[in-house]
Amino acid sequence: LYGSMAGSYRTIGQPDSAYHVYHLALDEAARSGNSLLIAATLNNMGVFLYKENQFDSAMNYYRAADRVVRTARDADQELELFHGSVRDNIATLYEEEGNFAAAGELYQANYRLYKNGNDTYRFLNAGISLANAHMEMGSNSRALALLQELHPMIDTARHAGKLDNLIDFNRVYRKYYELN
Repeated sequence: LYGSMAGSYRTIGQPDSAYHVYHLALDEAARSGNSLLIAATLNNMGVFLYKENQFDSAMNYYRAADRVVRTARDADQELELFHGSVRDNIATLYEEEGNFAAAGELYQANYRLYKNGNDTYRFLNAGISLANAHMEMGSNSRALALLQELHPMIDTARHAGKLDNLIDFNRVYRKYYELN
């Protein structure tokens, strides 16, 4: 409910009201004591601030969400999978800062997290992002090995309608060939 309300305020050009609603949501989440709800609310606040081009503030909320997940006493598989989303958001900001080593570490963690699961979309996304980070750091051979590992799954993704994975894969593969 809070997220929808905050999103509506943002859509109609009232970011201050949206931010206020997110704080109400955070208060409610904190009262619940549910780590996933608290981390998700902090992450959503980060996404909101990112969209408002307030990157430093967004990073603060993403890191707060990361801390909640890492120190949660009620940790479970759902919370760990959500941690991947938080890491993706932090890694995106690192990439925008040109810190591809830090982004790569987070994408590597997500790649390991999703590798043995059944979330092909997130696994491919983590692998494609990691390959891109490798190329940005000049590790083209590592990027190629990763892209070759992912290639067989791209057909599966295509058949499952995960076209953004396919587009991202082709963009990174093309980048590899342009660099070599």
